[in-house]
Amino acid sequence: MVVDEGQRLRMVGRLHEVLGDDVADTLMGYLPPGGWAEVATKGDLAELRGEMVELRAELRGEMAGLRADLHTAMAELRATVLRDNRSLFFGLVGVFAAYGAALVTAVRLR
Repeated sequence: MVVDEGQRLRMVGRLHEVLGDDVADTLMGYLPPGGWAEVATKGDLAELRGEMVELRAELRGEMAGLRADLHTAMAELRATVLRDNRSLFFGLVGVFAAYGAALVTAVRLR
């Protein structure tokens, strides 16, 4: 049975008449302010706990997948950097060799 606000106010008024203000206020203090429909049951909590376990497992799976993707991307990046560094190194060796040859030629032409 759902108790509406009017019924609740009438009950509080009657409790004040019959039991007195202190006892009525104490008794009403033990009731949930939104009514019993707003109170979670043990079954609700068990269902929520089950959903949380499922979400946790799903999240762990997704994190493992992301971790694997990250390791793959890092390996690819490492390979690209090494390849580019090799190209840069040999390119610079070529530039220095050409510069050295031009320097030697310039010195001989003097």
